[in-house]
Amino acid sequence: MSIGSRSVGKIKTGKKDRTTADPSPLVYSIEEIRRLLGVGRGTAYEVARNLGKRVGGKRRGRLIVSRHALESWLDGEAGQ
Repeated sequence: MSIGSRSVGKIKTGKKDRTTADPSPLVYSIEEIRRLLGVGRGTAYEVARNLGKRVGGKRRGRLIVSRHALESWLDGEAGQ
Protein backbone atom coordinates (compact mmCIF):
# COMPACT_ATOMS: atom_id res chain seq x y z
CA MET A 1 0.00 0.00 0.00
CA SER A 2 1.30 3.47 -0.78
CA ILE A 3 0.49 6.87 0.70
CA GLY A 4 1.75 9.60 -1.59
CA SER A 5 5.38 8.74 -2.25
CA ARG A 6 5.79 6.71 0.96
CA SER A 7 5.20 3.01 1.16
CA VAL A 8 3.46 1.60 4.19
CA GLY A 9 4.56 -1.68 5.79
CA LYS A 10 3.32 -3.78 8.68
CA ILE A 11 5.59 -4.79 11.52
CA LYS A 12 4.69 -7.73 13.73
CA THR A 13 5.51 -6.83 17.31
CA GLY A 14 4.08 -9.91 18.98
CA LYS A 15 1.13 -8.25 20.67
CA LYS A 16 -0.39 -6.55 17.64
CA ASP A 17 0.60 -5.25 14.24
CA ARG A 18 1.51 -1.62 13.77
CA THR A 19 1.67 0.26 10.51
CA THR A 20 4.59 2.51 9.70
CA ALA A 21 5.86 4.49 6.71
CA ASP A 22 9.27 2.79 6.98
CA PRO A 23 9.23 -1.01 7.28
CA SER A 24 12.41 -1.12 9.40
CA PRO A 25 12.25 0.09 13.02
CA LEU A 26 14.56 2.74 14.51
CA VAL A 27 15.82 0.30 17.13
CA TYR A 28 16.16 -3.48 17.11
CA SER A 29 15.59 -5.92 19.95
CA ILE A 30 17.57 -9.12 20.45
CA GLU A 31 14.95 -11.22 18.66
CA GLU A 32 14.87 -8.84 15.68
CA ILE A 33 18.68 -8.91 15.41
CA ARG A 34 18.61 -12.71 15.61
CA ARG A 35 16.07 -12.95 12.78
CA LEU A 36 17.76 -10.31 10.59
CA LEU A 37 21.23 -11.83 10.83
CA GLY A 38 20.14 -15.46 10.98
CA VAL A 39 22.24 -16.15 14.09
CA GLY A 40 21.61 -17.71 17.48
CA ARG A 41 20.57 -15.87 20.61
CA GLY A 42 24.08 -15.83 22.08
CA THR A 43 25.55 -14.19 18.99
CA ALA A 44 22.68 -11.67 18.86
CA TYR A 45 23.38 -10.71 22.49
CA GLU A 46 27.08 -10.33 21.73
CA VAL A 47 26.32 -7.99 18.81
CA ALA A 48 23.85 -6.02 20.94
CA ARG A 49 26.33 -5.67 23.82
CA ASN A 50 28.92 -4.22 21.42
CA LEU A 51 26.60 -1.89 19.51
CA GLY A 52 23.63 -1.22 21.74
CA LYS A 53 22.68 0.28 25.03
CA ARG A 54 20.46 -0.60 27.94
CA VAL A 55 17.29 1.36 28.50
CA GLY A 56 15.30 1.19 31.69
CA GLY A 57 18.15 0.37 34.07
CA LYS A 58 21.81 -0.61 34.16
CA ARG A 59 21.52 -4.30 34.96
CA ARG A 60 17.95 -5.29 34.23
CA GLY A 61 17.14 -2.87 31.42
CA ARG A 62 16.22 -3.83 27.90
CA LEU A 63 19.12 -4.10 25.48
CA ILE A 64 18.46 -2.37 22.14
CA VAL A 65 20.51 -1.45 19.08
CA SER A 66 19.80 1.53 16.84
CA ARG A 67 19.17 0.87 13.17
CA HIS A 68 22.00 3.23 12.22
CA ALA A 69 24.52 1.43 14.45
CA LEU A 70 23.56 -1.99 13.08
CA GLU A 71 23.70 -0.80 9.46
CA SER A 72 27.11 0.84 10.05
CA TRP A 73 28.41 -2.35 11.67
CA LEU A 74 27.16 -4.45 8.76
CA ASP A 75 28.92 -2.06 6.34
CA GLY A 76 32.15 -2.46 8.33
CA GLU A 77 32.31 1.10 9.68
CA ALA A 78 31.80 0.47 13.41
CA GLY A 79 35.28 -0.83 14.25
CA GLN A 80 37.19 1.94 12.52
